[in-house]
Amino acid sequence: MGGAKEAWMEQHEGPPFLWSARGKHVCVGCINDRAIRKFIRQSASGTCSFCKYKNDTAAPFDQVVEFIFARLSSQYGLAIETLSYDGREGGYQGGTFDSEELLRYHCELNLPRDKDESLIQDLAECLGDEPWCDMLGATDADVLANSWSAFSRYIMHEARFFFAVHAPSYLRDADPSDPVVEPLLMLKRAVSALRRQRCFVEIDQGTKLYRARVQRRGERHETVLQLGPPPPKFAVSPNRMSPAGVSFTYLAESDATAVAEIAPKRSATVAIGEFETLRSLRVVDLTRLRGVPSIFDGSDRAHQLRTDREFLTGFVRDIHQPIDDSIAPYAYVPTQVVTEFIRASRFHGMPIDGLRYRSVKGKGGKNLVLFTGREALALSKAESASLSWEEQRKAPGSPVLALSRRYQRRYRP
Repeated sequence: MGGAKEAWMEQHEGPPFLWSARGKHVCVGCINDRAIRKFIRQSASGTCSFCKYKNDTAAPFDQVVEFIFARLSSQYGLAIETLSYDGREGGYQGGTFDSEELLRYHCELNLPRDKDESLIQDLAECLGDEPWCDMLGATDADVLANSWSAFSRYIMHEARFFFAVHAPSYLRDADPSDPVVEPLLMLKRAVSALRRQRCFVEIDQGTKLYRARVQRRGERHETVLQLGPPPPKFAVSPNRMSPAGVSFTYLAESDATAVAEIAPKRSATVAIGEFETLRSLRVVDLTRLRGVPSIFDGSDRAHQLRTDREFLTGFVRDIHQPIDDSIAPYAYVPTQVVTEFIRASRFHGMPIDGLRYRSVKGKGGKNLVLFTGREALALSKAESASLSWEEQRKAPGSPVLALSRRYQRRYRP
C-alpha cells in the first residue's frame, strides 16, 4: 500500500479531477453557505452554469472547488493518507465516506437550486472518488467532552470534594488517545464557551414567572411565603441545580410549565403564584446556543465557535436530561457543581442571579433558577421577621421578586 499511497499524494495536491470544473461557473444562489457565498462574491466573473438565474453573482467553478477542497482538507482526512489498509480485514481500518456523503451528510451543504442534483454530482466528481475519513486524534471539543464525562463519573461515584486540591484518579489513568484536562480548567473553559455563545443575558424587569404547589384538601396556599421557595431546613431533597439544605428559587416561564414540573395527580388542585421581577436579572441561558458556523469558514473565530458548540451541545444535553428520583441524590451532583461554579462568575462585573434551562417535564417550556431563597422576596415586616437569622443575613439590599397574582387550577392532563 505504501508505494500506491506515495504515488497518489504526488499526483494530487488539490482536487483530483479539477479539470472537469473548468469552463463552468456557479452562483451565490446555488450554494446556501455564508463562507462559500463570500468567496464567490470575491471571485465573481461569468454567469452560472447550474441554474437559470443569470443575474446572480457567479464565480469560476474550479476556483470554488479548490476553496471547498482546501477547507475540507483542514477538517477531514483522506483515507489513503490517514488510515491503515488491510485487504484481509475488509480494507481501510476505520470509518470512511465518499465525497458526496461528505458534502451531503457531514457538511450538510445546502444546494437550494440543485433539483436535478447536477451540482452535487459535479462537486463530488471534482473532489475525487478516494474515500474520506475523520481526522485521527482528539479535537479540542473531544478533550472537553471527555473531561466532562470523566469528571461527572468521578464526582458521582468516587469522591465528592477537594477535586481542585487532589488530582482525580481519571487524570492519572487517562488514555493518551483520549486526553482529559483537570476539573477547574474544564469548568473555566465551559464558562468561557458560554460567554462566547452569548449565553450571559439579562431578563427584563417586570417579567412574569410562575411557581406551583399541590393544594390538598383543607389547604390554602395564598401568601408569598407559601408560594415561594421553602426555608433551608425544609429543602430536604436535592434538586437539579441545588443540593439538599440549599434553598434556591425555581420558577417557570409559564404557569403550564410550573404545573408540569410538580407532576400533580389527575384532578388535583394546584395553587399557582405569578411572580414579577423587580429588577433586571443577570442569568446564564442554557437554552441559547448559537448556530454552528460554516465548516467552510476558516477563521480562528469560526473554529472556536464550532468547538464551543460541539462541546456545549453534549454538556447542556447532560444538564437537561431526566433523572430518576431514586438516583437523584448523586446524579444531580455534576449539575450542582456546574451551578456553583457559574454562580461564582461575573456578568459585566456583577454577580450572576441564576440559570435558565429547558424543562424536562413541560414540553417546550423553560425554567429559571435564582441563586436566592425566601430572603429575595418582597415581604411585609411581619413576613420578614419570620425568616431565620441566616435568611435575614443573606437578604439583598432590595427584593428581587414580588408576588403579583395568585390563583388555583384543577389539573387535568
